[in-house]
Amino acid sequence: MTCPRSAALQQWLSCHDELPPPAPLVAHVQGCAVCQTALLTLMTTRIGIPEAGQVTCTTAEDDLPAMLELERSAGAATAARAYPDLWWHLWTCPSCAQVYHETALLLDARIGEELLEPVPPAKRSIVRLARPFLTAVFGPQLAAGATWSKSAPQHQLLADEHLPEGRLSLYVGAEDAHHWYLEAHMHPPRTGTLLIGLGEEVQSIPLQDHSVAQLSHLPLAFLYHEDGPELAVCVAPAG
Repeated sequence: MTCPRSAALQQWLSCHDELPPPAPLVAHVQGCAVCQTALLTLMTTRIGIPEAGQVTCTTAEDDLPAMLELERSAGAATAARAYPDLWWHLWTCPSCAQVYHETALLLDARIGEELLEPVPPAKRSIVRLARPFLTAVFGPQLAAGATWSKSAPQHQLLADEHLPEGRLSLYVGAEDAHHWYLEAHMHPPRTGTLLIGLGEEVQSIPLQDHSVAQLSHLPLAFLYHEDGPELAVCVAPAG
C-alpha cells in the first residue's frame, strides 16, 4: 500500500529544519494513514531511533519516569534514542501516552522537539494545593509530633474538588510520628491512574476498585517545609 505523496514527505523531511511543510502537504498527511506511517518511519531513521522491540504497559510505566527525567535534562531526541521501545509504545498505546503527558504536565516539562510528541496532550483538570495551604494544614501536626488524639478521626479531609472526570476527595492520615499518607477517592468510581506531583517527585498510582488510590510514607517535614513545592493531583483515564 503506497501513496504518491510519500515522496514529497521524504523531500520535505530532508530540509525540514529550514523550511516549514507546505500547507497542502500538511492537510494531506492529516487524513492519510499511509503518509503518517511513512513520516514516522522516515523521521525515526533520520534521528537514529532503532526499530521497536516488545514492551508492555507495565514495562512502560516502570521506565516512564526515567525517560521523562532524561527529556528534561538532555532533550526529547536523546530520551527517544535511550528508550526506543518505550517511545514507539507511546505512539500506539493511548493509555500510556495519556499517562506520559499527564506526568510531563505535572513536572512542567517543556518538550521543544514537537515531532517527537507521541500524541497531542489532552487537557485535564489539575487540583493544586499551594504551599501556604499545606503549611497551615500540617504545621500544627508537626508541632505535635504528627500524632493523632484518640478522639481524632482515622483521616481528615484535605480537599474536595468537582472535576469534569468526577468528584475528587483527598484525605490525609498519620502512619507514625514522622510519616503520613495521602488517599484519593473518585466519585463516581472509574478506571484510571492517579498522578500526584510534589515538586520533582511524581507518583503514578492505579485507582483500586475504580475509586481509591493511596500514597503512603510521606515525610511530614517535606509536606510542611515553607519553601517546598505545591501539591498537584490529577486523574489520567484508562485507555
